[in-house]
Amino acid sequence: AALGFNVLPKQSTFTPPTAPALGLRPSINAPIPTPATSNPQGGRVCVQYLCWARCDRGSTCPEAHIMDPEEEMRVRAKFKLQECNQGASCTRT
Repeated sequence: AALGFNVLPKQSTFTPPTAPALGLRPSINAPIPTPATSNPQGGRVCVQYLCWARCDRGSTCPEAHIMDPEEEMRVRAKFKLQECNQGASCTRT
C-alpha cells in the first residue's frame, strides 16, 4: 500500500449459473442464446458441449451448442437410438 497499489481484493460479481430446467446442468460460460447457436435441422451438434456443458473451442466451434432444454432432450434421445461407429469394441458407456 505504501507504493500506491490497491492491495485489497476486489468485490466478486460472480453468480453461479442456474440450470435451465429441472434435471439439466447449468451451462458454464455459455453465450447468450441466439438463433445462430441453436441446432438447425440436420446440423452437427458439439458432442463435447452436450456431454460436459463446455467446449474448448468456445464461440469458434463450428458445431451447434444446444441451449434449449427441450432440444437437448431430443438430441440425447436421438443419440441413444444410434449405434456406435466402434461397434463391439466401443469403450464408452
